[in-house]
Amino acid sequence: MIASHCEHIHLIWQNESRLKDYQRAWTSLNKTSNITYYQIRATELELIYISTNHETVKSNLTCWIVNMEVLNQTEETAVRHYHYLRNATRQVFFKDVQVNTVSKLNYSIKNAVEYEYERDDKKADPVIFTDGEMCDLFNVPRISPEGGCELWVKSDYKDNVPHAVRLFTIFYAMWKKATIYMTRSYAATSLRA
Repeated sequence: MIASHCEHIHLIWQNESRLKDYQRAWTSLNKTSNITYYQIRATELELIYISTNHETVKSNLTCWIVNMEVLNQTEETAVRHYHYLRNATRQVFFKDVQVNTVSKLNYSIKNAVEYEYERDDKKADPVIFTDGEMCDLFNVPRISPEGGCELWVKSDYKDNVPHAVRLFTIFYAMWKKATIYMTRSYAATSLRA
C-alpha cells in the first residue's frame, strides 16, 4: 500500500512508544497563569464571518495569546484564556475555553487537548511535541484534516524560536504556513491584559 503524503508525515510523530514523553497533553496545559504563550505559526489562519448591518465580512484572527487558568491537577482540566486580534476590525477579543486531556490516535496516554469549539461540538488536538518549557506543537484536525498544525511558544522565546520552528517545518513542510505573530505587526505584545 502506498501512503499519501499526509499519512507518511503523520507516521513521523504518531509514535507513542518513542515520543510519549513529549506528547503528554497535561504537560502543555500545566502552566501557571502568569506564563504566556504566543501562537507563532499555523498551517491555516482562523477565519470567521462577521455579520454587520450591511453585509457579512470574512475576517482572519491573528496575534493569538493564551494563559492557563483554573488548573485541576487531579482531573487534568484547565481554562485557556485567549486574547486575539480580529484583522477586519483590528479589535482585541478575549475568550475563555474549558479544556481537558484525552487519549486520541489509539494512544494509551492522554495525548490530546479536548475543547468545545462550537456549542455542543467537541474537538481534540493531539500534541505533536511539548517540552513544557518553551513550545507546544499541536495537530489541529478541525483546521485541516490533512495537516492542520499550530505552533505555540512561551513569551520568552516568541522572537527567537529556531528549535520549535524547525519542528514545525519538518512535520508540515508540504503545507502552506501562516505567520500568526510578527514582531512588526500591530503590537501583538500589547494584547496582554
